[in-house]
Amino acid sequence: MQYAPNIAHNIIAVALGVEGQAKATVARKMKTTSASIKDVIIWGNISGNNYVDLRKAKVYDYDSAIKGPPGYCHSVLNLIFDSEWVTKEFVMRLRNLSSTGKEFGGILAAHSIATTLKYWYHGSPPGEIVSLGIMSEGQFGIPEGIVFSMPVKFENGTWVVLTDLEGVSLSKQIINWLTDDLIQTPREKLETNNSSNQTKYKGIEIV
Repeated sequence: MQYAPNIAHNIIAVALGVEGQAKATVARKMKTTSASIKDVIIWGNISGNNYVDLRKAKVYDYDSAIKGPPGYCHSVLNLIFDSEWVTKEFVMRLRNLSSTGKEFGGILAAHSIATTLKYWYHGSPPGEIVSLGIMSEGQFGIPEGIVFSMPVKFENGTWVVLTDLEGVSLSKQIINWLTDDLIQTPREKLETNNSSNQTKYKGIEIV
């Protein structure tokens, strides 16, 4: 980014693939469709440490005891009463989905890129939260100068960070964990990779 400051706003990391996997996992839990799940936020490194945030997540057209007019929605967390599923099983299912779904990675990536470009040119659905990896400018207490996925909306041919969202603050501990693999120096990354390779050669791979 430092070598292309004039176009930094045009350089992004597509997070819709991770977001789509999270929505599909929630939908299976709630016995509904992934298209009915909205506003799941992906924080962090889309190819490394990331945090799937359901605090703003909503489900539309859900068959429950409480009915509403067309467009009425429920909070996902208000309908999933199993907190252990959210904090443990949900996370493990996403990890397994990411590892076992590598054979479909090309299709998923292509669809995510196409959808992101459509939003960029025509705008994202009104009122809907979209996750996007962008160069941080210190929003939400995230260190500046790293590409970090956060909540945005697309409008008028650009993206806008949704810094006015309520109830989505991140603790310092979570930020440190999410940024750990993003702020490593090139030397540290090289040493980590070399150590990993040496471990593999010994017949043991630590993931």
